Amino acid sequence: MLPFSVRATLGGLCWCLLCSPLIAQDVRRVTLAEAVSLFAQASPALTAARADAVRSTQAARQAAALSNPLVDVTHENLSGGGLTAAESYVTVRQRLPFPWVYAAERRAAAEVGGAAVALVAAEEAELRFGVREAYLEAAFAEAAHTAVAAALVDVRRAVRDAERREADGDLSGYALRRLQVERARYELDLAERAAQVERARRTLAVRVTADSVTLLAPSGFPPSAPTAPIARPSGHESPLLAAARAQVRTARGEAGAVSAGRWPDLSLLGGFKTQADGLRGLYVGVGMPLPLFDRRGSAMAAATAGVTAAEARLAIAHQQAQGDEASARAALAAQIALAATLMREIPLDPDHLVAAARVGYAEGELSLVEFLDAIEAARTARMLSARQQRDLWMARFDLERVLGLDASDGER
Repeated sequence: MLPFSVRATLGGLCWCLLCSPLIAQDVRRVTLAEAVSLFAQASPALTAARADAVRSTQAARQAAALSNPLVDVTHENLSGGGLTAAESYVTVRQRLPFPWVYAAERRAAAEVGGAAVALVAAEEAELRFGVREAYLEAAFAEAAHTAVAAALVDVRRAVRDAERREADGDLSGYALRRLQVERARYELDLAERAAQVERARRTLAVRVTADSVTLLAPSGFPPSAPTAPIARPSGHESPLLAAARAQVRTARGEAGAVSAGRWPDLSLLGGFKTQADGLRGLYVGVGMPLPLFDRRGSAMAAATAGVTAAEARLAIAHQQAQGDEASARAALAAQIALAATLMREIPLDPDHLVAAARVGYAEGELSLVEFLDAIEAARTARMLSARQQRDLWMARFDLERVLGLDASDGER
């Protein structure tokens, strides 16, 4: 439990519901788990990524498939010197690669499919983090709106009291005008916060379902704030690193297919021949391209360069994964330590602070400036509480993204 309460007073909540200038569009309130589940089912970006993976996989399989046989039907009529003759042919031709060539092409196609799946996993991890990030930003926007609304309730109450006291001659006109200026500042701040809430809800809806008509609103920050770092699962690697490793396997598979393809394919043919003199019978043949002009040298050089580039990118991805994990772990540890410090050393209660200041101001123990400072301090406390929760969960989710973990305690 964090030290600051992000819940407004009862009057603040009522004011938010009745008088806040929030949008009037259809709003659906969801938990983080529901938002992630909707994303997995309805996200156009994720659907497109998965469809691209299927397209790449099937295209590679199609490229490695055996060619269809070719059937020729011909008829010849010959004449000369008073003689005539006719011949008819039915010929079947089939391209037949050597077994090791065909096996290399199939392996290359399988590696393309594996790389496509790995890329989808990496992209899905990034998209899922975007949903979590948008959810936390929306939760923070609503908490900030509530904090300002609670402060405005206190200021408006103070203005009403000041108007009565000024009419009775117990308060100066300056003090009343000072309160009115403070109220105007909070009114403007609340309107800006309402616009931020709308934008945050719209961003969340677009990240989840790409629907900007029905907005998604968070049900609040996840419960059970993180208190310990995340251990790396044994044998697990980040999605980006897995994708880079799959690209290396793909490049090597393509190089192997190109190398094996330097053996030209055989072409087998056979058919049935019929002559006008009544002779008929089967015939067979075999053909092979002569590598005189195209010896596949450039293709092999390109495939070798592709392997070199993929291996270099794998080394870069490995360094980046190590750096990202170290940074994410440091950020999460810092946020966990900050939460512990706030809980242990700053046990501030915004509601009690404002209530005590209200009594002190009414009894003349606090000046107007001190009373307004207490209201602002309570607003700041609520804002800091919400910001700390947002940053703590953001650090947790960022580490999960780097490690490639699918779910967290905050979504259960």
